[in-house]
Amino acid sequence: MPNKRVFYACQGVYLQAPHINPTLKTMLTGVQSVGINTNFNLEQVFELGQISIYENIEGIPDVEVSMEKVFDGHGLIFPKACTGAAANTLVSRSKERCMVALGIFDDGLDAIANDADTIADYEIQMDGLYVSNVSYSFPTDGNFSESVSFVGNSKTINNAKLVKIGNVAGGGTNMSVFDGTHTPPNIAGGVGGIQRRENLDTVNTRLPTELPGVAAGGALGTAKIQSINISTDFGREDIYELGKRAPYYRAPNFPIEVTVDIEMIALSTDGINAAEEQENLTEQTIKIQTEDGKIFDLGSKNRLSSVTFGGGDAAGGQATCTYSYTNFNDLTITG
Repeated sequence: MPNKRVFYACQGVYLQAPHINPTLKTMLTGVQSVGINTNFNLEQVFELGQISIYENIEGIPDVEVSMEKVFDGHGLIFPKACTGAAANTLVSRSKERCMVALGIFDDGLDAIANDADTIADYEIQMDGLYVSNVSYSFPTDGNFSESVSFVGNSKTINNAKLVKIGNVAGGGTNMSVFDGTHTPPNIAGGVGGIQRRENLDTVNTRLPTELPGVAAGGALGTAKIQSINISTDFGREDIYELGKRAPYYRAPNFPIEVTVDIEMIALSTDGINAAEEQENLTEQTIKIQTEDGKIFDLGSKNRLSSVTFGGGDAAGGQATCTYSYTNFNDLTITG
């Protein structure tokens, strides 16, 4: 038997919303990494009279899946995982469940769609997953990226799993795009391929007006933005019922805090006064947009929670200011 290995070219990950369409699967593009962690929760019971354990009770396994992808002109993981949500808001999407599967194919293929029968050597399938946390990174050095974590209680490993090709109403996946020539759909559309610092839409992006250099109305103006990071954690909690082993719901803990960190080159001071005898802050609008049409609307009730001025020391480097804003329950993603 020849030696085999698992590396990026022989893996494919897809999502499915069984309650929407039990056969249609959506293959994700631009994925950089996938990680699966399984934790078996054990509880020990001892008894008077002996040192040996009385029973080692196996609880419900916790399965966590983490994925990262680049902005490539295709849809993002979080919205795709919440197919069927009534709206694009954080609250509406928080209720949705999905199935995530990782197919591992022959490592001798140049592309997984080159397998004539599209047979995965193995398929790891995780059912009933909820989105646990989401983050988006817009750096000056590197690609714009999305990181998503899912939580659930089920993982099944299948051998020699047939994965249908064809993203059509009758079922299958869009795996056929991985034919060895796959490129981002917008690579020749005048808006770049993989989205990077030059692809931030400076016309439609809106930042807090209290930041140094930001113009009236929230336009970037002369502000020297180094990075923007958006993150939120649903803080899900298992809800059980008597007579059943598995939880019937993993409820998000509202209100859900959404954090936005904005790092800037310091051109003078951080520009923020802090007086102990009065309120110092006003609510701010934040909206981030990229040239491939992704819009991250964080609403108009963002408040500055902290500002850090640092760097520019004797060892070299630029002084920077990092402004952290928070809101609750406001993160609408479209495009």
